[in-house]
Amino acid sequence: DLYDYVRLHGYCNDVNSLLRDMNVGIVASDFEAFGRTTVEFMGTYMPVISVNTGATKELVVDNYNGFLFQSGNEKSLAHAMERTINIFNENAEDKFCCNARKIAEEYSLDKHLAQVYALYKTLLANE
Repeated sequence: DLYDYVRLHGYCNDVNSLLRDMNVGIVASDFEAFGRTTVEFMGTYMPVISVNTGATKELVVDNYNGFLFQSGNEKSLAHAMERTINIFNENAEDKFCCNARKIAEEYSLDKHLAQVYALYKTLLANE
């Protein structure tokens, strides 16, 4: 009965339209190199449940903007999901959502591109 509770959308040109209807993002990939999906979730004021590997463990601060779980441990994932449900039951989601957005803003594409550009300028100036 998983399809009664979970939607697998596949490819979408307008991700923001999907994210607006969501309350929580889950990132379960062990090999997120940058964490773009995580940042997209947080950028739309969404707390994130994330595996504690790769780039996501640098983006998700446990009990601040989401919850981390142990890779390959479904009980740990279930516990993170339960903790997330509790923040909504306690009406504490605003704090988590604002914290998520705050971290996402640190990883904006414009900021990232400016940092890469500055690095290239420094490297070229030193030649």
